[in-house]
Amino acid sequence: MRFTKLIPCLISVFISRITIAQNVPFNSAETIWELKQHVSVLSHDSLEGRLVGSTAEVKASNYISSQLQSFDVKPKGTNGHLQSFSFKRSIVDKSGTVLEIKTKNRTITFHSSGNDFSKLGVYPAAMSGYQKAKGKSVWVNYGIETSDGTMNDYSLGKQLKGKIFVMQHGYPTSQFHPHSAVAEAASIEKKIEKAIAYGAIGVVIIRTDSTQNMPAFKKHLSKNSAVTIPVLFLNRVTENLEIYMKNPMMSINPMIHEKEIVGNNVIGYIHNNASKTIIIGAHYDHLGRDEFGHSTYRGDSTQQIHNGADDNASGTSALIVLADILKKHGSQNMNYLFIAFSGEEEGLLGSNYFVKNPTIEMSTVVAMFNMDMVGRLDKDKYTLGINGTGTAKEWNDLLKSIQIDSLKYKYTESGTGASDHTSFYNVNIPALHYFTGTHHDYHKPSDDEDKINYDGIYKVISHIYLMNEALAKSKVLTFQKTKEDTATKVSFKVTLGIMPDYLYDGAGVMVDGVTPERPAAKSGIIKGDCVIQLGDIKITDMQSYMKALSQFSKGQQTTVSVLRAGKEIVMNLTF
Repeated sequence: MRFTKLIPCLISVFISRITIAQNVPFNSAETIWELKQHVSVLSHDSLEGRLVGSTAEVKASNYISSQLQSFDVKPKGTNGHLQSFSFKRSIVDKSGTVLEIKTKNRTITFHSSGNDFSKLGVYPAAMSGYQKAKGKSVWVNYGIETSDGTMNDYSLGKQLKGKIFVMQHGYPTSQFHPHSAVAEAASIEKKIEKAIAYGAIGVVIIRTDSTQNMPAFKKHLSKNSAVTIPVLFLNRVTENLEIYMKNPMMSINPMIHEKEIVGNNVIGYIHNNASKTIIIGAHYDHLGRDEFGHSTYRGDSTQQIHNGADDNASGTSALIVLADILKKHGSQNMNYLFIAFSGEEEGLLGSNYFVKNPTIEMSTVVAMFNMDMVGRLDKDKYTLGINGTGTAKEWNDLLKSIQIDSLKYKYTESGTGASDHTSFYNVNIPALHYFTGTHHDYHKPSDDEDKINYDGIYKVISHIYLMNEALAKSKVLTFQKTKEDTATKVSFKVTLGIMPDYLYDGAGVMVDGVTPERPAAKSGIIKGDCVIQLGDIKITDMQSYMKALSQFSKGQQTTVSVLRAGKEIVMNLTF
């Protein structure tokens, strides 16, 4: 897809095809050594996964602040380098009846056992409200409505208002990658936000897929904003699922109260007395010991530290190094604001708070560069994802002017996604998100520093440095809203059980991972296959793949065609 070339002629005068060796004033070996030190500290077990609001988050914020101070990058928070924000966490305080379901023939009752709701498989969600709810229920599938229109489980519209919404936990895995529209809409927070918008008086989230873990029950629960309705997880459904799909009467008693939690952004400023400012950001929080239930690990995630070396010690370390580099070598024609966000894993809390409570004059901001998961550049694919290229008319020409050796690029236009650049796009600031791709360690305890590609992070830093230098010379960016996908909305009954390669730019859907015991694995699909047909439906891209999936039902048999090492293979498949 091409963008309109509206960049002024003066920019093309000073921009030429450039490479790292000729143009960056920093040494690769020294930069990589520094990156290793920062990633090692930030992803060490002693920081316990950098959970927002925890003592470990304080340790991480102090480390980042001390590094910025050592470079003489001035504080620009509200308390030195720190900018505090608060959110709510829920705490269970009573026991009793949690959920009652009434059908024509029987009443099904779920109780807590002391404070251990999980023993009977029902417990309050992190963002649950405190009041009770009683009324007729309605089945809303996954409870997902994406911003790009590819999926909508709320097609009944106004008919949903005033009911208790019952939905499946998780997401259709065929549409998921960490920064996709489905990922953005599939979080518990987004599902509840959408349910409230459609008039729900309560929500019950049911585990229907044994391969997708329910969030673990916690006595102390996360609450990033006050919601007005009760929300329950139903972990083990012993009754026929059709009971829930036939919209029975329900009563919910969540039995929780709230506690205020404080997180901290870390903000540093290089003030060159320029009229324009560039913001460079990365979130430093992660999952801790999965206290908030965001792990994708297929076991007891709560007993293991989620160190988040790629997500996002990689981006935070790159931010620290860029602060040092731009302090020494940055253009004097631009000011630079560095923000290490917290609360990203809970719904972009830190970045959202900053744009509503900025510590600089936002009218001076030219652009925002966001680094989230930049530590796993694949040495074979050698492709860097850059999202948000449609947020300014001039991005395309600027990006084409920079080439890092033989690095390939996958550009996407959308200004929104499940990372902090979205907060800046929403206040009309051109924003780019750098991303080196998905992997099987995403949101798992295995996302550790030994898997980081430091040379890849160095290339990301080099690219951002060169982009900043180009902007410092031109200062010209014209913000624009990105186009929404107008494709037909798709609702899913089945999933294949693959992780698509979202940096793949060819025909079909490239398989980057296969979930055990799911349809794809059972049919014989393996990593590296390219799905080109489901049944009679040709697969040319992700959109056609999702439309194809919508034509099938659970238990239905068909065939799947893949390209493997250039040869087409046809396999039987049962959803």
